[in-house]
Amino acid sequence: MSAEVPGGLGGLDLGCEAARLQAIAALGLLDGAPVPEFDALVRDVSERLGVASAAVSLILDGAQYFIAMHGLGGWIGKARGTPREWAFCDRVVRTQAAFEVRDATVDPHVAHNPLVTLDGVRCYLGVPLRTRDGHVIGTLCGLDTVAREFGDADRAAIRALAAQAMVTLEARLSPT
Repeated sequence: MSAEVPGGLGGLDLGCEAARLQAIAALGLLDGAPVPEFDALVRDVSERLGVASAAVSLILDGAQYFIAMHGLGGWIGKARGTPREWAFCDRVVRTQAAFEVRDATVDPHVAHNPLVTLDGVRCYLGVPLRTRDGHVIGTLCGLDTVAREFGDADRAAIRALAAQAMVTLEARLSPT
C-alpha cells in the first residue's frame, strides 16, 4: 500500500517520492540561482509551440520551482514557481506522462485551479523530465492565456527539447 504525501498528493509512495527528491537535490539546482543554459531552451519552447510562456520546472515537496522561465511575470515570475497543489506540472510527475490542456476552463482536471480562475492560464503542454534512474523530477512545459490545440509536431518538439534538457541537467552530476 502506498503512503500518502501530505498536502493532498495522494497515491504517491513516500519511498519513491524521497528518492525523487534526492535526485533533484543531487542536481544542485535549489540555491535560487538561474540556470542560464536553459534560457534559450524555454524561449525555443515558447516559439515552437506558439505560446506566451514556457518553463523548466522542478516539483519539490511543497512547491513547483522554475529553474528557467520565459514570459512568466507577476507573482509567479517573482516567486519562480507556484504551490505544488496548483502546479499543472505535478500531474506530469504523478502520472509520469505528458499532460495537455487545450482549454483549462473546461478541463475537469484544472478548471477550478487558481492558476486558471485567478491567473488566466488557458492552455498547457508539459512533458516529463526523467532521470536515467527513472525519476520524473519535473517538466518542460509551455502555457498561454489563450486556449489552443497542440499538434503532433508540437508534442514531438517539446519531447525532443525535454530530452536535450535532461542531457544538460545530468551533465551537472559528477560521475559515481
